[in-house]
Amino acid sequence: WVLPHWVRHFSPSSLGMFQRCPEQYRQRYILGIKERPTSNLTLGTSIHNTFEHNLIQKIESQQDLPTSEVVEYYLDKGWPDAIERDGGSDEIEWTRDETEARNTGVKMATVFHEQVSPRIQPLSTEEEFTLEWGGPRPLFGKIDCTTELDVHDWKTSSKKVNKMKPAWRLQGGIYMAAKQKPVSWDIVTSAKEPSVVTPFESED
Repeated sequence: WVLPHWVRHFSPSSLGMFQRCPEQYRQRYILGIKERPTSNLTLGTSIHNTFEHNLIQKIESQQDLPTSEVVEYYLDKGWPDAIERDGGSDEIEWTRDETEARNTGVKMATVFHEQVSPRIQPLSTEEEFTLEWGGPRPLFGKIDCTTELDVHDWKTSSKKVNKMKPAWRLQGGIYMAAKQKPVSWDIVTSAKEPSVVTPFESED
């Protein structure tokens, strides 16, 4: 359990992993044993990048891109870049057909863009922060989106989620310490017909 030199910081996600299963954290971060990325992880990355693409330009324009442009970006950039980041199609564990996963992403990007993006006027996206907290390494993280009133974290889920998961509470506490703002979770499902859940749909 001695931290190796390559562990330069903790993150909300790595602390969340430790909270769920210390042995999984040891395998991943201390022994450096990585699991193959799954299609759900790749899909989540591609969707996340697509959300960010729209909101980056919205910081100045204060207007969302047309849905057609968001979908085009997802197909031309968001999806291919996510596959490349995960080592290519052959390295991904496809729990669903690759074409099906890509097409599901089109629906996810569309429903988020049309239902959630209009509610958000971002001040920043992917904002980095570092916190000294008395631990053996500093806390480092990136915040998906910050607005005048709150912090938004984007999640993808295979099924509808109406309540926060334990790891989200830890993550939210870290984000609140970094920004001194409340945290909202915007969740989009990767079901056959994707839907969104935000504080507007579920107070929990």
